[in-house]
Amino acid sequence: MTVYAQVALLRPSRHLDRLYTYKLPSSDIKKVAIGAKVKFNFNNRLEEGFIFSLGQEKDFSGEIKPILEVLPEELWLTPELVEMVKWISEYYLCSITEALTLISFPEKVYQDVEVFCTVVDETKLKEKIKKSKRLQNDETVISLLKDKRGLVRTTSTIKKLVKQGILQIREKPLPNLPPIELTESQKQVYQQIKRDMPKNFVGLLHGITGSGKTEIYLKLAGDFLNQGKQVLFLLPEIGITTQMVARVKKYFPENTLVYHSRLNAREKFTVWRELKKGSPVLVLGTRSAAFLPFQNLGLIILDEEHELSYKQEETPKYHVREVVYWRAKRLGIPLLLGTATPSMETYAAVISGLIKYYFLGKRYQNRPYPQVIIVDMFKEAKEGNTGIISSVLQQKISERLQKGEQVFLFLNRRGFAPMIMCRKCGYFYRCPDCDVSMTYHKEEKNFQCHYCGKKIAFTCKCPACQEISLDLYGYGTQRVEEELKKLFPAKIFRVDYDTMRSKNSYDKILEAIKNREADIIIGTQMLAKGFDFPDLTLVGVLNADQSLNLPDFRAGERSFNLLTQVAGRAGRGLVPGEVIIQTFNPENYIIQAVQRGNFQQYALKELSLRKQTGYPPFSKIFRLIIAGEDEQQVIEGANNLVNLLKNASKCNPEVEIIGPAAAPFYKLKRNFRYHILLKTNKSSFAREVLKAGLQEFKKSSLNHKLTLVLDLSPQIFL
Repeated sequence: MTVYAQVALLRPSRHLDRLYTYKLPSSDIKKVAIGAKVKFNFNNRLEEGFIFSLGQEKDFSGEIKPILEVLPEELWLTPELVEMVKWISEYYLCSITEALTLISFPEKVYQDVEVFCTVVDETKLKEKIKKSKRLQNDETVISLLKDKRGLVRTTSTIKKLVKQGILQIREKPLPNLPPIELTESQKQVYQQIKRDMPKNFVGLLHGITGSGKTEIYLKLAGDFLNQGKQVLFLLPEIGITTQMVARVKKYFPENTLVYHSRLNAREKFTVWRELKKGSPVLVLGTRSAAFLPFQNLGLIILDEEHELSYKQEETPKYHVREVVYWRAKRLGIPLLLGTATPSMETYAAVISGLIKYYFLGKRYQNRPYPQVIIVDMFKEAKEGNTGIISSVLQQKISERLQKGEQVFLFLNRRGFAPMIMCRKCGYFYRCPDCDVSMTYHKEEKNFQCHYCGKKIAFTCKCPACQEISLDLYGYGTQRVEEELKKLFPAKIFRVDYDTMRSKNSYDKILEAIKNREADIIIGTQMLAKGFDFPDLTLVGVLNADQSLNLPDFRAGERSFNLLTQVAGRAGRGLVPGEVIIQTFNPENYIIQAVQRGNFQQYALKELSLRKQTGYPPFSKIFRLIIAGEDEQQVIEGANNLVNLLKNASKCNPEVEIIGPAAAPFYKLKRNFRYHILLKTNKSSFAREVLKAGLQEFKKSSLNHKLTLVLDLSPQIFL
């Protein structure tokens, strides 16, 4: 009997978008299953791939090469991950090989991975340590002696102590869950969610900032872990993840695994192995954790579900909310979304009854929500204050510093000045490779492009008129730091991409803030959400208008979410907090909604505006970006593709094709960019139009000269 395998090649390419047929040697037939990782000859090169299907029928005549090697089972995909890769390929219209790049599968088997270890003979272990200086300096052994158990790497020392019967390696136990104390309002919501958790349950936990959503997550997670199930707990960013680890390990010290892109290969393999074994663990991770090989998944939690970080901006451009929804539905398990500022898509689904809704409207222990004060910067300017810090905010900072409290000033713009212009001829300093302005960085003494990373040495001479006449306009975090040092004799920390580049710098600076080593913290959105500093009582938003007027229908939603999250950092301890919002648009309905803290009022107005204009969630928008270094070729290719799409849509009048038009950022990294939008109420029709149009475009001579990027859930229109 000959068995044939359909194999997906591990080489990301749109041009290799198919499965390849190989035959299995008779000796390997019983060794393999769907998901097995194998080696084979492909175009006279040794390649690796995964088996996606098995059968006795071959799909073409001619010679079929054999699979050369079946790799260890620890490296295989689970059948569910194979299904997920197929679904991603179909749903996001990408190749199988591109979809496979989302899974961080291990390249090799590691023997010295982490295991759960307990001390069997404490007396002998103490004697060993007393006699050995090496053991006295071994942090792992000392930690085991102190805690009597824990996750450790299987080093030669650990193996030797196990062999001597001093230590014992065991499977992960069910968690010994300490009581999680819930307030009355938390308890009510927890009980409602428990009652509503049949199969295929999707719920939204909408809790104001500081209301204690995390305790409810952990209480639910403990219920599933105690049943021997696995839990996936997703967070939008690594910084929030590292802070959350301590909170989660407080309750599940032996059953918590962390997963994100900064782990090394051995650490990733440990997580992969534990999940494939079916161990009862909670995985705390960023969006890449959504593609792990869970064998016994019982619950998915997606915290801060509104966050942009859940959308991948590289191909395939998936949204993790859509991925976990598919996974929960396929497995018939609960999916709980959580946030203080629900996305419009999620809130519309709540209103239509597709998602169950739970609300936490009070802060933990009934602590008051911070008072929000709006400062009109036009009025400040008329009164003679044209500086960065309003007189109101300056006074509030002084008051808080005198009381020994901490202040957080938010500005989502790094660098010193975001605009450089010649006062003689009006020349505007732009990146030569991108259609964007460069930012002056005073510490580095250069101009930088925040999109391609290009750096140009600082000069005051205008490259156009050669006059010494370049001036700096606007302000970023570096300039704010400089201004504050002149105003206040305080310890000032700046937290942005430029100060966070070294390894572990994020954790160190968060620890320093908690330890009161900072009086004033200036930060970008890296500190805007998820952080809990009990001594932080004043938040100042320096430029609330920054994202309000962008040419994007989601600009208002993002502004409301970000401002609400920033405001929520104030007054999380015992002292009530205050928030000062500086704006040139004090009457703007979004600014007003943030001041009132009324999400529902804001959301209903936003949804009404979206419905009138036919924007999501009342329609679906697909976006195609065509890019290349030859501007005329890009324009020709964009026009050609639009015509092909229009031909394909003749039978589907529900699909509106808009464009082509120059993208808002017309040039990035030396590539000119045009985009085309497809707008529809029936996404299945739009997918068919896209498939047909793209299939014809592939036959064009321009196909290989241009880059085509497909985004089926665009969040930002750059």
